[in-house]
Formats: sequence, C-alpha cells, structure tokens
Amino acid sequence: MKTKRLLALAFTMLLITTACATQIPPNDEEEENRWTPEETAKIRSSQSPIPLQAAVCDIVGVGVVTDISTNQWGDIVQLAVNNYWIGNPGSNTLNVSANRSALTVTNTPIVFFATRYVLPRVPFISESRFSFLFKMPEYRQNRQPREPWFYDNERSWFYATPENAELVTFASNLVNTAQISTNRLAYYELVRDGFRLNPPESRIHIDSEVTVLNSLRWMPTNFMIQVWSDALLPNSLRAHINNNYMLKTGHWLP
Repeated sequence: MKTKRLLALAFTMLLITTACATQIPPNDEEEENRWTPEETAKIRSSQSPIPLQAAVCDIVGVGVVTDISTNQWGDIVQLAVNNYWIGNPGSNTLNVSANRSALTVTNTPIVFFATRYVLPRVPFISESRFSFLFKMPEYRQNRQPREPWFYDNERSWFYATPENAELVTFASNLVNTAQISTNRLAYYELVRDGFRLNPPESRIHIDSEVTVLNSLRWMPTNFMIQVWSDALLPNSLRAHINNNYMLKTGHWLP
C-alpha cells in the first residue's frame, strides 16, 4: 500500500512538473527559446487558472480602463465598472493595482479578477491555493481587506469581446458556482466541459485541466467517488482524479 501511495505521489509530481511548472523563465527571449506557446500557456496557467481566480477573488466584473498611473510598485489601473459579478464596493470607479498590467486606456471592456485579501504563499506540491476553494468566506472573516490588486497581473484580465464570448460565460458561471450560488458539482461540470469541449490550445481547456489536476485540494473523497461514475468525464481527467484519490486514501477508485 505504501508503494502504491509513493507511485501515485510520483505520478502527480511528474504531471505538475511537466504540465504546470511554477518556474517562469526570467525574460521573454529565454522563454521563447525554451518553450512552445502551448507549453508557456500551461506554465502560466498553473499559477492562475481562471477557475481558481473565479473562486478566490472577491472583486470580479466587467469594466473599461479609463486611466493608468504608476507608482513604485507598478501600475494603478482605474476602471469604470459596468457590472460587478461579485464584490461591489459601492462605486463604479475602481482602482486596481498590479506589478504589471499590460493594459492601455481603451473603450473595449475587460473581465477582471481582483482581490483585497492576501493569500498565503504555499509550498509547491505539498499545498496549493486550490485548498481555498469553497472556503474563502471563512478565510476572509478574520482578515482586514487591503487595496484591490489584480490576482496575477496580466493573467487577471481579458477583453470582453465577441471573440471571447465563451471565455466570458465560462468565467461568469465559475464565479457564480464557486462564490454566489455555491455548488461544487456545478463547478466541477463547468471545468469538465471546459476541458472536454474546447480546443487543447485554448485557455479554457488548459485552465480546466490544471484545476482537475489539483482536485486533491478541493475534492473531498466522497465527491471523487461521485464524479468517478460520470460518463462525460474524459479519461485523462479521470486518471488525475483516480491518482489523487489514491494519495488521499491509499486505494484506487473501483
């Protein structure tokens, strides 16, 4: 049994290291030399997949960039918010900070993910911010909010254009199922279908796979048993869940 657990752990470490490494090359030139665009997207997605941001950010919505200023820390982006999906602070004008935003003043609306609560740094593999899924109300309860920050700089926004309609809907539904009408099964189904129904190079597909890869952190064992019988669950995702179930219980799913 111990051997099986060790094999399962080794498999998880290999998957995370190859598909979701947290080390980002130090500059764009080296990144271009080392990674294909698809590999680079997977590396970045390990830090801030949309399903994670939708579940832990306390201010999410759609707005237009009206001004950008800088300070010693980076950018301060002023947004005219059209619609708060969650976390309306009482004003349509919102200032969000970032080390780098890669934004410009434009009339094109963006979907943004901002947080006023600092999540703790966690060790690679042994812990994950996915552990905070469905636990954020308790986490925020005894902490003081700060000024809003983009969760992960330029990965915490995307343009709300017709070309990104599916991404907008995906993000909105995730926020709803993770934080408003909390429903773990509905959240899982969004991630499952995000992987199953989208091209492998798309952000929805990649971020969905990362989320299931981290199911060890946000799926209780009884929930893993529940989704194991899901006929729509792709085999590659099924393998992730089975492996994580072994790490938790010492047994494979039947």
